[in-house]
Amino acid sequence: MRNSSNASGERRAAAEVNLAAMKRTAFACALVLVSPAQLWLPDVVSTAKSEVRITFSPDGKRMLWGAIGWSEGNGWDLYESQRSASGWSKPRRASFNSSANDFDPSFAPDGSGVYFFSNRDGGFGKDDLYFAPFDAGSGRYGAATNLGKAINSAGDEWAPVVSPDGKRLMFASDGRGGRGKHDLFVAHRAGEGWDRVESLDALNTPDEDFDATFLHDGVSIVYTSGKFEGDQVALYVAESRDGKFLPRQRLPVAVNSQKQGAWTLGPSISTNEPGVLYFTSEHDNARGRADIYRIEYAMAPQNADAQRYQEWLEFKKEFAEEVGGAHGIYAVQDMRELAQGETAYLSSGDADSLRWTKAAPRTTLVQVQFKDARALISGPGIQERDLLKSDDDAFALSNGLTVRGTLLREKTLKVWLYNAKLPARKGFKGLDYFPYDPRGVVTGTFTRNEQPVPVNYLDSRKEAGVMYLVGTLQAQIGGKTYDLKTYSYSNDWNRIPGLLLLLRDRTSGKTTYGGGRVVQVVIPKGSPQRLTFDLNTAYSFLCAYSDYFNCPLVLTNNLDVELKFGEKYPPLVAGHSTL
Repeated sequence: MRNSSNASGERRAAAEVNLAAMKRTAFACALVLVSPAQLWLPDVVSTAKSEVRITFSPDGKRMLWGAIGWSEGNGWDLYESQRSASGWSKPRRASFNSSANDFDPSFAPDGSGVYFFSNRDGGFGKDDLYFAPFDAGSGRYGAATNLGKAINSAGDEWAPVVSPDGKRLMFASDGRGGRGKHDLFVAHRAGEGWDRVESLDALNTPDEDFDATFLHDGVSIVYTSGKFEGDQVALYVAESRDGKFLPRQRLPVAVNSQKQGAWTLGPSISTNEPGVLYFTSEHDNARGRADIYRIEYAMAPQNADAQRYQEWLEFKKEFAEEVGGAHGIYAVQDMRELAQGETAYLSSGDADSLRWTKAAPRTTLVQVQFKDARALISGPGIQERDLLKSDDDAFALSNGLTVRGTLLREKTLKVWLYNAKLPARKGFKGLDYFPYDPRGVVTGTFTRNEQPVPVNYLDSRKEAGVMYLVGTLQAQIGGKTYDLKTYSYSNDWNRIPGLLLLLRDRTSGKTTYGGGRVVQVVIPKGSPQRLTFDLNTAYSFLCAYSDYFNCPLVLTNNLDVELKFGEKYPPLVAGHSTL
């Protein structure tokens, strides 16, 4: 996202390119994945053996999982680890684990104990469901008890899990009839026990349906389905709306492994980690055939397009990094503008007090010269290179500071000095947004200027600038029709894959930045007459954060409506200049 110096006042001069190329892992469901899958504690929990279905205590200080082949005899056992200030402890078998097969642990949402299945003696069938009480004060488990014949059948019962509200127990069974082999069932709380077992007919198939978890909304479900024969087992999500399940959707390859013979199963959530899904699979970085993975997810609001919602989540993550990252706005210690032939210098000295000068100091730490449209950095022990051509546009200095260069309107070089230890950056807690609202997705009629019209203006730093009026986008917003002027920093349509909408509205100066906000509009291939933009991705001009940035505030479209979409007023972090 760097090397992009003017889109919102210097944000992403080529940002249209970045958004136009944005391809997200989305599918036709309200569940969207917002991070890569990460192997969970490799060589501690995830090993060359097999680990299935992890569970966490509500306070997040204790975890248990099913382990195959960790003990003698290649048995199925329950292992646990405890978290302290130094990290997770060495795994050990749970105290209520037996010499039989014990598996599929799941903490009760109130932390009162652990549900699991076992084929130990004294049950009603093959694998029965049990409950081991837990005392958080002493950290000890009580004796495990069978859930009784109201739950357990003459067949298998697997993967017990209690809903977040504590009122439903979901499990799999092959001893209660149903549509297929193992099917999913739900029992309802009755005092201290469970009764009224019901088949989840809307989810069950003629194949194997098992290993399920409620998601954090308490109603949607992720579960395992497929055939044991041929290793065709994968995770599916069934979203619940108005008390009914929508058609299930297979989770993407970020979750379901594409490896031949790999199973993906054992989904679970942690009550103290909203928006995180754990599961078992075998991906490229696996230690064994069945390892534990962690992935972040979100549930899109009702009626929201899942792909647009996911793009919004990614947008917020990227913009937060641009503001509060190690090379973000709040890490800027100094900036100096250079004309062709000029040089900026840093002297040796205390890193926190260094500033650029145009006069050569007695002792130079580093210098940057703007020469022939290049940003040439050099200094003692530094081989000269062009900051604008480097694969990594940030150059790290020996004192921990970082130097970058960006072009402003092709004629000026801006030399930046970053210090990740600045109080403003360390105090950054994130950005504030209006909740995502599908009504912010707007489609309008676009009238294109074949010859973009140059518009000269004075920017927020009182410097002369030029943008190009590339067309007008007529759209209805808040019940009113507006002819919105759209701009670009280029006048060459071959280099304009996107437009900039500069907006002020009745929230400006109240709940959003007074100077206005920016929305980027991606242009599909061809010359479309209809364009869609998402007001949920409106972000503040960067001069809302720092007066080092050049913003075209005078070119905003003024709307007589409240746009309660996108970014709210930026945080005023102590120690940093904001307007």
